[in-house]
Amino acid sequence: FFIAVGCHSNLAVAMYAVDSLRQLAMQFLMRDELANYTFQNEFLRPFVVVMRQSQAVEIRELIIRCLSQMVLARVNNVKSGWKSMFMVFTTAAGDRDPMIVRMAFDTVEKIVREHFAHITET
Repeated sequence: FFIAVGCHSNLAVAMYAVDSLRQLAMQFLMRDELANYTFQNEFLRPFVVVMRQSQAVEIRELIIRCLSQMVLARVNNVKSGWKSMFMVFTTAAGDRDPMIVRMAFDTVEKIVREHFAHITET
C-alpha cells in the first residue's frame, strides 16, 4: 500500500504517504527490537522501494530527510532497520540529482562519525 501510494503521480498524495510511513516508523522505533527479529527491516523496506521507483526528486529528498530524522531521534533503538536504511542511502548515492547524493552522504557521514557503535552492535 505505502509503495503504491508513495509512487503516486500526485505529489501531495505521495508525500502524505511517505510522511505517514515516517510517523509509523518512528512509533515502531520507540520500542526495542528483540534479538533475531527483523521487524524493523521489514517495515522500513517501503522506503527502499519508493526511493528506487519514484521519479519525483521531492519524494526521494523527503525519504532521505525522514531517515535522517529517524536516526537522530531513535539511534539507540535501531537494530535490523540499519539494513533498509543503508539500502536507501546506497540507492541515493547513485541518484541523478546531486542534492540527493549530498544529503545521503552527509547523513551516512554523521552516522559513521557519531553513531558507529550502534551500527556495529547489531
